[in-house]
Amino acid sequence: MSSKTEQPVFDQVAEMFRQAGGTEDDQEWADAAATELLWKQAKEPYIQAVMGMAAQALHESGEPARAAFGDAKAWAHEQIAWLKSEGLDAFDSTRGPLSLRTCVEHCLWGAAWFSFVLFANALLNLLPGRTQWDFNPLIATLPLMLAALCTLVYGIYAAVRPRRRFAAAVAIAVVVAVLGATLMAGFLIMLQDSGPEWPWLWIAALIPFYAVLAWAVGRVWPESSRTSDDVEQSLALSDPDPVEWTCRLQAALRSRDDLSDAAIDTAVGEAHAHLDDSGRGAAEEFGSPEGYANTVRADPRVRPRRKMLLYGSMIAIWLVLLISEASEHGLSPSWPLFTYAALVLLSIWYWTGAYRDWRRAVRGKASRGGAAPTG
Repeated sequence: MSSKTEQPVFDQVAEMFRQAGGTEDDQEWADAAATELLWKQAKEPYIQAVMGMAAQALHESGEPARAAFGDAKAWAHEQIAWLKSEGLDAFDSTRGPLSLRTCVEHCLWGAAWFSFVLFANALLNLLPGRTQWDFNPLIATLPLMLAALCTLVYGIYAAVRPRRRFAAAVAIAVVVAVLGATLMAGFLIMLQDSGPEWPWLWIAALIPFYAVLAWAVGRVWPESSRTSDDVEQSLALSDPDPVEWTCRLQAALRSRDDLSDAAIDTAVGEAHAHLDDSGRGAAEEFGSPEGYANTVRADPRVRPRRKMLLYGSMIAIWLVLLISEASEHGLSPSWPLFTYAALVLLSIWYWTGAYRDWRRAVRGKASRGGAAPTG
């Protein structure tokens, strides 16, 4: 399944469903399913394979795709679980650093969103009893700086995680976030006492400005992509060094984000023990480390538990800021008080959802006698 493709995978999927007699709604379903498979890092040849089987089944049954297969995203997750259960090297699971183009596009879209938040803040100042602000024009860089900091923190975590334990990767990302926030706070303090001031209405122009820039980057700057042959060639080693094989296995397992560090250590230890007993090389026995990593069963409790930790930390941070704001300015309605209260409630809502997912995973694991299912 390593043949090169002459068309983008989405064009090929659309053509498959057209030839199978699919309607426009069927093609939209197929596009949504292929998007989810690609988002979950399935390799293009495997996306083509499972979508081709779906198109064939659609042609034979004559039913609409939604009636035959159900929700596109749920169906895609079923195919992902099947590919992993078969132990196929169907996923490009090693996360490298974000490309420069991706970083720039994410920053600009994020800047458009933060510009909207800044504009909403300015609109609230039109309420009776509120003071209308004038802004230093350099404040236009604040949404971009916030978006750049978010992208930087995520990019560093994604780059560090394959080589470090979860706690170490999180700690490094937190340090970067704190340093970046400190620098931005100093920049804002500097703006308060320097430069000209413009009316707040000009902030509205930042939203389309950054959005158009982001759209232009996505259209003009092509994303570098690897063909399926490139992927297979990059994973192939004729005579891999055992240490390198182990490092790549650890990186692939950590990049999945559905295994604890203890489970990763156990999986690596079991692989080494099996190799010691068999006397064969790792590549000869297991194939590529990335392919072997996909055969390790996921622990469905890990992601919800980490989300609970993240949202719990956010609840604590917003509560501290809410209490600080109330103690300093009282409980009279204000934009900061409303914002912190809303963020506390939103974080609690997300934490509750993560807790429900975690409880379901715990009950499912118990019902299977402790065996974690394939992710």
